Amino acid sequence: MIAMLPRSSGVYQIRCVPTGKIYIGSAVDLKARWDGHRRRLRRGVHHNAHLQYAWDKYGEASFEFSVLEYADKLDAVHMREVMAGKRKSHKGWTWSDDHE
Repeated sequence: MIAMLPRSSGVYQIRCVPTGKIYIGSAVDLKARWDGHRRRLRRGVHHNAHLQYAWDKYGEASFEFSVLEYADKLDAVHMREVMAGKRKSHKGWTWSDDHE
């Protein structure tokens, strides 16, 4: 995990270490987005069923959050699309729909 995650905009990934599968998203506030994902995953109500299943199966300690690219607020969504295009081999999970 990132010790001091900034409140910057950008594109991020959540990776399940045992499977190597990733979830890619973008956020205006990376720290708030990661906190929101963890809160919903811990409660078992995350909008992405694949991510939720893996979280429940492997546990929180098996996941890594990393920033792929920092961007200004206007570029964050566009950057997610660019990164998602580069990650098409990871078909196990769908890309974020910005549910926050």
